[in-house]
Amino acid sequence: SQRLLLQFGKQYSSEILRCAMKDMAVSDTTQDLNTCDKVIFLTIGSIEKRKAQDVLLRAVDNLPSDYRERAQFIIVGNVLQKDMMQMILEYERKYPCINYRKVMPREEILKLYPQSVCVIIPSRDEPTPMIGVESVMFSRTIICSDNTGIGEFIEDHKDGFIFPNEDYKKLASILMEVIDNPETALEMGKKIRSVYDKKY
Repeated sequence: SQRLLLQFGKQYSSEILRCAMKDMAVSDTTQDLNTCDKVIFLTIGSIEKRKAQDVLLRAVDNLPSDYRERAQFIIVGNVLQKDMMQMILEYERKYPCINYRKVMPREEILKLYPQSVCVIIPSRDEPTPMIGVESVMFSRTIICSDNTGIGEFIEDHKDGFIFPNEDYKKLASILMEVIDNPETALEMGKKIRSVYDKKY
């Protein structure tokens, strides 16, 4: 919004207002996660082109089969675009590693974060995704496109991962890196928790 004001209006300077969220995470949500099981990736958001679930699906399709066998991709969201939902269902039938879940109570959604190793935000345009704030609250490493607001707090390959907008091949390479080294991703998640403490 601030960029648009500067582009189309008079010179305007303002502080960026951020949302606040009550801390609902326990002290360490990574302790009991068994990374010997499948590496779980989570993405939450309305099913629509802007949220770019299709970019994630193409990245999964681009993975070697042995990597798909070692991972699970949980997609949660209400349907806003039927063609995007149809694509998710087609990929879910094709690949057992893809698991679509309808909108669920918030308490149930919050239980998914501690079960995951990484949270994926593939959005084409996303100023401040709540999933991003919740991810850092639960000390979960974020994989996001470079067109998301949460990305400004992430140092690539230090406390999270950033890929060029719509670049599913780059996203696939990051997924492979995490599947090969889930413990490293969990350690990165502990670092990103400081973003929640400082900003939210």
